[in-house]
Amino acid sequence: MGDVPGEEVPGLYHDFVRHGDPYRLVPVFHHNLLDVITMSEILAALCRR
Repeated sequence: MGDVPGEEVPGLYHDFVRHGDPYRLVPVFHHNLLDVITMSEILAALCRR
């Protein structure tokens, strides 16, 4: 599964709200997971001496 562009996230969420299908949010969770991983890597790099 690839990353979904950030600008598509609101549309995917609104699709979920309209249709109630939680699987429509899987790409959003994947996108957010990649953001969290990237932020932790950036923080680790900033904290290195």
